[in-house]
Amino acid sequence: LEMWEMHQHRELDWVETQAVRSPVSADVLTSWYIERAMEIEKYSGQIDNALGLIKLGMDRGVKGLDVVHHQIQTLRTLVYQCNVDSRLSLTRLQNMSTLGTLQIMMK
Repeated sequence: LEMWEMHQHRELDWVETQAVRSPVSADVLTSWYIERAMEIEKYSGQIDNALGLIKLGMDRGVKGLDVVHHQIQTLRTLVYQCNVDSRLSLTRLQNMSTLGTLQIMMK
């Protein structure tokens, strides 16, 4: 039996590196959901999966996900309904002004 050579494409996060036995702070949990959703969108472009993760966190009572939920929902609308360039990323959208976002929607 031969083992496959494995390469890590990202650093392990706290869930993967330590046993989670004690309660995690709300801030750590919120940050984890946001960072993971952003990684999903950044590395795979799967907007719906990133949005689904944020919705899951919100359904489970994680606070502080409203803004990123709105941003990912806006990205989803721009890409899938307004037919904006599918290369528009969440990071780029976050760096745009509200006026810039509206201008893209109006094209």
